[in-house]
Amino acid sequence: MLLGSTLVGFSQTAEIPDPNFEHALKDLGFDITPINGSVSTANDSGVTLLEVSNKNISSLIGIEAFISLNYLSCKKNQSTSLDLSCIITDIQ
Repeated sequence: MLLGSTLVGFSQTAEIPDPNFEHALKDLGFDITPINGSVSTANDSGVTLLEVSNKNISSLIGIEAFISLNYLSCKKNQSTSLDLSCIITDIQ
């Protein structure tokens, strides 16, 4: 039973449908797999700063994996809206 729980913990991923957003996360070291529409959430929960400006991103779906985020820079992208209410209470 413990082995099954451990495997489930390692398999947690966040959907990242925008390949440009996933590529930006890959460049920052948050995704070590090929571009596949998702990233592992194992390291994302402790991230407090995310800089993804000027990356041609049209959607930030998956940002909810970054539950400790308190600074986000995403200017000069194609995205026109962003709902951070599910993860951020005090953004700078």
